[in-house]
Amino acid sequence: MEIRHITDNISVFHFTGSSNIYLLHSEENALIDSGHELTFDNLQKALDSFSLSLSQIQYLLTTHSHGDHVGNHSRIKKTNPQIKIIGSIKYKEYQQKRKIKKLLVGAEDQFSPYLLDEEVKDQDEIKIGNLEFRIIDLPGHTPDSIGFFLPGEKILFSGDCLYEGFVSQVDYYQDMEYSAQQLLRTYQKILDLEIIKVLPGHGPEINDIHKKIQKLIKKLNKLTRMPEFLVINNLIPSFEYYIHKNPGYTKDQVIEFFVKNIKMMNDPIFKKIDNHLNETLEKLLSLMSINDMIYLEGEKIFLKNKLNYLIS
Repeated sequence: MEIRHITDNISVFHFTGSSNIYLLHSEENALIDSGHELTFDNLQKALDSFSLSLSQIQYLLTTHSHGDHVGNHSRIKKTNPQIKIIGSIKYKEYQQKRKIKKLLVGAEDQFSPYLLDEEVKDQDEIKIGNLEFRIIDLPGHTPDSIGFFLPGEKILFSGDCLYEGFVSQVDYYQDMEYSAQQLLRTYQKILDLEIIKVLPGHGPEINDIHKKIQKLIKKLNKLTRMPEFLVINNLIPSFEYYIHKNPGYTKDQVIEFFVKNIKMMNDPIFKKIDNHLNETLEKLLSLMSINDMIYLEGEKIFLKNKLNYLIS
């Protein structure tokens, strides 16, 4: 666990295998995202260092509903029934789609369901203590991805739509190429904001925003012209999680799981690479090995670093 102070009233908690959790501490206290469910005890310890407890947190802001970001929402609500959970108006629809399709079960974090106390949409405004936020729709990574923008401070809490140096995973519960186009528009929307600092869902803060987003736009445009590499970029986090959960599985076992799930997706992008799908997934594993994400013991595959190491 690492705690860093960003401004006088914004701090971040970095946990292994989890999203960043941001603490806003002023006249009122809030968390942005709650992290993976396994971080609950460490979250309480982090709050202890500020002489705070969960019962003293008034708001829980949600960037998007993936398990490494909302894993503690339900438990926090039980601990503090008065806390107000805020998230996208698209949350329920997105989770209903995930519940029906059940894609990549075993290769992504699950979480206990929770209810939103307040649904927000693009350009809504909320005030927490002396911090005034504007809600920014940031779809692409998920349909319910939103950013919390502080115009006065020129700071954006971006969730997982933006990482330092590489393109985010795009949503596969809809046409993946459509999700990629959404992410391109999200990058442009961020470019149009007056920002000096982005606080992402994983990893360190991002400065020099315009230059870095222009590079990401070039990378994503290149990926959209090469379906095989858009698939590889998109599935690496899922492969990482699956190998983490199933250490010692063979290459054939891993590829068999993903081929089975890919056929359930019925996404047009996979039809473009159907005649070499297995080879594409083997290439993905090779890239993970080259980037020191996995290692082999005979035929068995293991995760080399801790989960989410690459983006942290």
